[in-house]
Amino acid sequence: MTETTAEYWNRYYGARTSPVPNIPSQFAAFVALEVAADSTVVDIGCGSGRDSLFFANAGFNVLGVDASSAAVSLCQRTAEERGVDRASFLCCSVDDPELSAKISAATTGRIVVYARFFLHAIPEEAELAFLKTAANLTNLDLLAIEFRTDRDAQQT
Repeated sequence: MTETTAEYWNRYYGARTSPVPNIPSQFAAFVALEVAADSTVVDIGCGSGRDSLFFANAGFNVLGVDASSAAVSLCQRTAEERGVDRASFLCCSVDDPELSAKISAATTGRIVVYARFFLHAIPEEAELAFLKTAANLTNLDLLAIEFRTDRDAQQT
């Protein structure tokens, strides 16, 4: 029997013992400078919540989305421990046909869809579902994606 992607990430985040870094990725710091003040940042594939929590601490409302229930639990626990109240988290797969409706119901104002190191980790069908979800958001203001390619190894 093959392990599903969600099962893999549940095992990964469920076994995590190190604290979530309290500093943002360079990409999150860059994107924060491009986000309008009244925006909600939707962090797709939020993982440990590192960047979600950064955006919330920077004053943005945040919705972190991840298919791993263990990742979402970690995010919620870390937000509570750090007193972060501008972030909420949703356990949902990117290929859920209701994801755009769930995002719209959970957000207000302009929406920034943020995905860091997510696209290269999902199958092509899920990539297409992700892009369709973003396209269906009527208040989408910015789509910020950082990803790897097979050419990264050739970079010096």
